[in-house]
Amino acid sequence: MWYMFADETNMTATSGKFFIYGGVAFSSRNSEIIHQKIESIRKYFNFKPSDSLKFNSVERPKHILPKTHLYIKNVVLQLLNNTNTKLFYSLILHDIASNPNIAREYEINRISLNFNSYLHSLRDRGLIFIDCFKDRNFNKILREKFSKGITWQSNSKTRLGNVIGYFAATNGSSHFSSVVDIAIGAFRFVVDNYEDRKQQTTCSTILNLLRPLTLPQYSIFFSPKTVRKTIHRIKYQKLRNYFRTEGILTIN
Repeated sequence: MWYMFADETNMTATSGKFFIYGGVAFSSRNSEIIHQKIESIRKYFNFKPSDSLKFNSVERPKHILPKTHLYIKNVVLQLLNNTNTKLFYSLILHDIASNPNIAREYEINRISLNFNSYLHSLRDRGLIFIDCFKDRNFNKILREKFSKGITWQSNSKTRLGNVIGYFAATNGSSHFSSVVDIAIGAFRFVVDNYEDRKQQTTCSTILNLLRPLTLPQYSIFFSPKTVRKTIHRIKYQKLRNYFRTEGILTIN
């Protein structure tokens, strides 16, 4: 059994060019290892129960220095490497996604489909935990993804045979929310800053940690499949080429 915890980042164009929806997946047997390690990290560095462990430095507890916070994030990403964790991301330009709320639902569908395909290759099953977002139909959305299947723009539905349940997750309800925030935040940092020469060393360092967690046929998808405008295609291609130079292959 596998668990995938999923969340969004860059909900608005002011946050970054690409809206990103991502998931962090690990086997049930490794879930306790991850939990215990995060528990140990929090205890060692004197995190209070109410303190958040996230990627953004501005959200760190006041007693955690920036260098210490950076070290902790590296330890968490290394932990994911040591527990055979896999990452799933779907990206769409804000210039194309006119409504981020609609984009979120389609990108949830995309990483769910790719997670399901990965599970199929393992002949295994999995559960998906979606971070709560503001929508009065949130519970209905989860129910329909399980009972009817994920819905595409053509209104066709695909029921995922290897995903046997969808659940709501909230920040702080488990240590896995910290893991997801750090893994997605690290990826977002690269997407937002890879063209900045001052940040290229940091981006490469992050990708060295993320690379073993990605799968060429399942992990990174650029949405939509067909990009009509040349100005948009160039932005996708530049990012795709950058990933390739860093040894990471994307689905499309």
